[in-house]
Amino acid sequence: YGVCAVTAMLHDLLVMLGFVAIMGLVAGWEIDALFLTAVLTVVGFSLQDTIVVFDRIRENQNNRKLRNMGFESLVNLSISQVFKRSVITQLNAMFVMIAILLFGGDSVKPFIAVLFVGLLSGTYSSIFVATPLLVSWEKGELPLTHAQAA
Repeated sequence: YGVCAVTAMLHDLLVMLGFVAIMGLVAGWEIDALFLTAVLTVVGFSLQDTIVVFDRIRENQNNRKLRNMGFESLVNLSISQVFKRSVITQLNAMFVMIAILLFGGDSVKPFIAVLFVGLLSGTYSSIFVATPLLVSWEKGELPLTHAQAA
């Protein structure tokens, strides 16, 4: 579980760094303290969202009614159960960021833009990167499986 969560987090960091690199070329943005703040915020948000999804998978694995379900179906059910929560949390954060973007000063606009992209990537990766990696890990499709790691 941890390897998949960290991989999803690295995905988010690469997306944010790519966005800032593009904006550095286009608009002259630079990496500063606000960028580091956005990175730390996105890392926390992404890991928290991934942990919520993985926790639901573990809860469903321990549910006696769902023990006959295959792992892929169980993961799909778990994602369905937390998807609404993840989207609402993301929208809530985005409404606040849009308000700050509209009413805040020019100095926070790059920070909010990086945060916006990072939170989008974090929500995406917790559902569409981390969980497929987990399924592949459990099926033994990855080069290093949990049996080899132990």
